[in-house]
Amino acid sequence: MEKNGNEVITCKEPTKVCGRFEVTGNVEPSPRPEHSLFFKTKEGYWIVAGCSHPKVWNIVKKVKDITGENPAFYIGGYHFFRLFNEDLENALKLVRESGVKKIAPCHCTGDEPRRRLKEMFGENFVEVGVGSVLEFE
Repeated sequence: MEKNGNEVITCKEPTKVCGRFEVTGNVEPSPRPEHSLFFKTKEGYWIVAGCSHPKVWNIVKKVKDITGENPAFYIGGYHFFRLFNEDLENALKLVRESGVKKIAPCHCTGDEPRRRLKEMFGENFVEVGVGSVLEFE
């Protein structure tokens, strides 16, 4: 990045990166440092996560702590593909209780967890994948 004339900024705390776009800073607990992007829309705050290694509910809580609002939408990998039985049940319950209103789980979520989340969230579950386009105001 720097060789191409770009400035690399390292931030461990919540930081505004451009216009209305912010990053959470490091979310704990996590096996590795991971940030998520969030921004305000007409619907409320949207979160764009990577693999959610710090767990969906911890990322939602971090954004809620920063903004004072339950996020309206969470898109990203939920990292549930290795969860089964009680571990999966607990993770699904924690997502439901996190306060996020609408979800779009993708890549590392896993097929069974996605199916179960779709049952739980109904019309507030958004199917996404490569090439999906989401619009916001």
